Amino acid sequence: MKNKNVLLKKVSLLLIAIMMTSASTFAATFTAIASGNWSSSATWGVSAPSYNLTLDQVVIPAGITVTMTNNVTVSGALASLNVAGTLTSASNLSLTASTLGTISGTGAINVGTMAMNTGANVVFTGSIVANTVTSSALTLAVAADVTATQTLNLATGTLTLDTGGSLDVDANGTIVVSGGVLSLNGGTLGLSGAYNVSYTTSSAVAGVELTGSGLNNVTVNVSGGNTVTLAADLVVSGTLSLSSGTLVLAGNNLTVTGDVSASGSGNISATVAGSDVNINAAGGISGSLNFTGAANMVNNLSVSVGSGNHAQIGGSVSVNGTLQLTSGTLNFSGASLTINGSVSGSGSLGGSSSSNLTITTSGGLSGALNFATGAQTLNNLTVSVGSGNSVTTGSALTVGGTLNIAGGSSFNISGQSLTIGTGGSITGSGNITANASSSLTLNATGGISVPITIAGGTIGSLTVNANSGNTVTLGGNLSVSNMLTLQSGTLVLNGYDLTIAASGDISASGSGSVSSTTGSNINIQATGGLAGSLSFSGNGNAVNNLTVNVGAGSSAGISGTLMVDGTLTLTSGSLNISGSSLTIGGAVTGSGTLSGSSSSNLTITTSGGLAGGISFATGGQTLNNF
Repeated sequence: MKNKNVLLKKVSLLLIAIMMTSASTFAATFTAIASGNWSSSATWGVSAPSYNLTLDQVVIPAGITVTMTNNVTVSGALASLNVAGTLTSASNLSLTASTLGTISGTGAINVGTMAMNTGANVVFTGSIVANTVTSSALTLAVAADVTATQTLNLATGTLTLDTGGSLDVDANGTIVVSGGVLSLNGGTLGLSGAYNVSYTTSSAVAGVELTGSGLNNVTVNVSGGNTVTLAADLVVSGTLSLSSGTLVLAGNNLTVTGDVSASGSGNISATVAGSDVNINAAGGISGSLNFTGAANMVNNLSVSVGSGNHAQIGGSVSVNGTLQLTSGTLNFSGASLTINGSVSGSGSLGGSSSSNLTITTSGGLSGALNFATGAQTLNNLTVSVGSGNSVTTGSALTVGGTLNIAGGSSFNISGQSLTIGTGGSITGSGNITANASSSLTLNATGGISVPITIAGGTIGSLTVNANSGNTVTLGGNLSVSNMLTLQSGTLVLNGYDLTIAASGDISASGSGSVSSTTGSNINIQATGGLAGSLSFSGNGNAVNNLTVNVGAGSSAGISGTLMVDGTLTLTSGSLNISGSSLTIGGAVTGSGTLSGSSSSNLTITTSGGLAGGISFATGGQTLNNF
């Protein structure tokens, strides 16, 4: 048995020796002796080597140029290509190293495509110039000077530039990251000319490929659900294309000085605090920076795109630092923008009926929010800046959804117009700050449930258009300096006073009414009289004091039924009760007059009678019932 084992071992060793001898027998070394084509025997002095090197060794000495006339592949542990001279090819041909094949030398390789696949052994230290350079090796360290004139494709694995090696991409060339990684181990990157980077297929962590001074266009096209995560700040001087997938800022800054592509479904994720987003594109951007999810936040967001131009954002994002609107318009149509910090600059915001704006800056905003002409609309607006603090609009604004003024905050519309759109509402415990140049239009067809308080008590114009059966309720005294329009629904005084100022009026159009109790006073000071009448609702038709001071020859009219529980003061002009019923339960003073008609009813219930008389205007000296 022992002799048999020894015999088997001897036979095995013999077979291995024979195999190695056979491989060596079939392997050959080809050394170029003259410049010429790969396929020419004159180049080698013998028959030309195969284009598919699996066993052979090919040597191109210094001073000799060999031109490939077909694609060349170097694969196998025994196969090698040593280039001390020059290897060239047409732009449509490729040189491929794979499966333990070795490419070495110190010369020059200038081919259409240079492919370094899994298992390749590239110890070449000369210069490689190719239209396309592809790295698919799991790990590959090169010390050559590599230039991709059109495309560097990092397909898989890690391509490392060792000491002495360099990498460059010619003008307008593209680094395609489709699964691989580029790293430095003493080597250098050129990338000073304009070049592009494109991420495709799978998720990636951005690396040194984005650090070249010539970085131009950046494309994220990694398909839905995949990400490209920044490891450093990114400045895009060309076009940022968010074709698909997500660009994750990861606390790094993003600056766009060029453009954002108008096409694509990709987006940005900024869920880690600290990122700044700067849109400094002169002329504006074509597309939109769309944020994904609801937890996006940036530190500072700056827009400097030039007067008349715009930058567009989408999705949902909070600005915790400064919203710097240097120039142009930040358009957030269809997006949700939250301001937690300050706002500065002379630029503007642009909204739409699907935009939501929330301001939660502690202490309020020091400057006004300006909305661009044609973009002065929001869906929901929330002002929550703390009791006694305010947010000011510097332009007209329409809120189609809900205006929420929370926690005692104030929304300042001084000098501007605010419209609550059809189906809109006002909520919260805050107030609206206004002045005689402000206008408030309430087209809330479902009415407004919370009392509306006008800080300072004065507004230019107020329109109530809440539809029949619905109400708008005051939360404080109100003086209307220009026009009160009761289009529809009911204005409930809620125990507060209503004044029509000297320059004010009541619109002649509309079917709305006023609901009042004996806790309210109504003071009509309109020196030119009232174009329309003050109509009272059936279950809110009492006041404490009613004052009419409209000037001689002018009149103020009421409609419906009204009881004056306190004092009716007719200072000047006439109170027209034609077609109405007036009950006087208190005193009557002043030198003004009443004006009635055959459809007017006057009732006096004053205990003890009236101290003075009542004068009737000429032509209005008729009553139905007295």
